[in-house]
Amino acid sequence: MRPLERDHLFVYAPGFVDPALGPARWFCPYSAQVVGFLGYYPEVRATLELVPIDFARPRAPLVALVGERYQAAPILVLAPGSPDAPDDVHVTAVGPHRVVERTLEILRYLAVTRGVPLPH
Repeated sequence: MRPLERDHLFVYAPGFVDPALGPARWFCPYSAQVVGFLGYYPEVRATLELVPIDFARPRAPLVALVGERYQAAPILVLAPGSPDAPDDVHVTAVGPHRVVERTLEILRYLAVTRGVPLPH
């Protein structure tokens, strides 16, 4: 597999069905939060790949990069050479990749590394 050229932000596609909960359609409020942030700051959106994924497992595009354990979204997979995270953002090494898993930490990382206002 070739290295990522840009950071990849995986979010659940809106309107998914969770078979365990019946036929209702859902959206993920955490994915919506990071997508909303990208709407506030389109210049940040232009710096990464936004990858909507299905709710059903396995979440193939994500599993291909970081394995079965890291299938929850949103998740930010950093490209090689991406800036180091600030001290208040936990980054996990997963094979050759680094990931940021928590929504607020994803927002902090993107804000600091892209020079936009921080979440309060």
